[in-house]
Amino acid sequence: ICIAPVKVPEVKRPPQVRPYFWGELREGIVIYLSDRRIAIVTLAAAVSMVFFMPLASFYLLMVSDYFQASAWQASIVQILYPLGMMVGAMLASSFGMVGSKLSLVHLGLLVLGAASFLCGILPPTAVGFWLFAVLCLALGASVNLYNVPYIAYVQEKIPKLAQGRAFSFVGSFMSLTMPLGLLIAGPVAERYGVSLWFAIAG
Repeated sequence: ICIAPVKVPEVKRPPQVRPYFWGELREGIVIYLSDRRIAIVTLAAAVSMVFFMPLASFYLLMVSDYFQASAWQASIVQILYPLGMMVGAMLASSFGMVGSKLSLVHLGLLVLGAASFLCGILPPTAVGFWLFAVLCLALGASVNLYNVPYIAYVQEKIPKLAQGRAFSFVGSFMSLTMPLGLLIAGPVAERYGVSLWFAIAG
């Protein structure tokens, strides 16, 4: 209902050719390498995500195993993280046009790291749990605090006809971080505890 009245302009494209995966992947890489700032921030975000993405699987383990908390407390954490994402998106939308978008990206990644580290060093007490819940809010906010201005910056700097390949490349690149991160994080968390991975990720 909200989108129905919006008129989307039709982009004129060259005649359809058979997709060539490796060629389009190479084009995507070249697009990112053509802008040094985008390349550096994308690489920094990807490295961060290798450590951060496994945390999505560890939130409930932190609640149940580390804090020995109940199901309703786990649901609070599950609610606060997406709520934080909404707050982060609103903040990015409000301040994303002020100053450098990449400064906001850096701030988002900094908050992400700091909040993750603090989660990892909290004591396994009732007070520690509530601090963890607040930090989950900050973690959710930090995701969109860097993601929204990052996408806006890429859209500004990359030609419109190349944006499909560019976003396809970075989407594939980022999706690799989850399985790679879990391959490393799983054994570490199993042996030394989930909280340690939060600290390492930070």
